[in-house]
Amino acid sequence: MSKFVVYVQVEPYLKQWLTHSFGDPVEFPSSSNENAVLRRFLSKRPINNLPEQPGERDVAICIPYSKSKSPETYNFLNGHAKQVLTESINDLFRINMWSDLGDLNDMSCFYLCTRKQV
Repeated sequence: MSKFVVYVQVEPYLKQWLTHSFGDPVEFPSSSNENAVLRRFLSKRPINNLPEQPGERDVAICIPYSKSKSPETYNFLNGHAKQVLTESINDLFRINMWSDLGDLNDMSCFYLCTRKQV
């Protein structure tokens, strides 16, 4: 990973989950969908555009190293790219949450089937 980061605004629970699961700054696995999204949408920073400062709800995400797009040059995400990355992060969170919760159908059936009628 590079020393360059981008900041993306997320909900507080997502920020906490991301930093717990992937570190601070967030480093996604090299073959992850999130890194593919980053590599696809990273562009050169516009000339008059200053680097962004993190806000309270922003999470720092490491820019993955790429032979075709050096992080030193390609380190800018526009608004649409940040929205796509945020959607990808939300999908990852939901998949992880449901995987951790497991199959709730069996547990609820057990509770409903064993409850006595009053």
